[in-house]
Amino acid sequence: MSTPQDLIPDVEILLTLAPDELAFNLLELAREQGGMFHPDTMSDSYTSNYPTRRWPQIEIALSEAWQWLRINMLIVPAAGASTTEMDMRS
Repeated sequence: MSTPQDLIPDVEILLTLAPDELAFNLLELAREQGGMFHPDTMSDSYTSNYPTRRWPQIEIALSEAWQWLRINMLIVPAAGASTTEMDMRS
């Protein structure tokens, strides 16, 4: 499974992306999981590949990107699943 670091190796670039720009990278990663995923779990595992001192900023950037996807209804809670599992809109 890919990580944000595979798509965006430079943490400085990741942190300068607007939420919508980062969001589309996250959608690509979610597709690799068949469209069903837990955003918080994905975000937690993704920060570990970047420098530790940048984790708080990365977590904020990822949270903003996930929220952008929710607001724009590109991800929604999965039907019949736990409240934290999300599904991509097709």
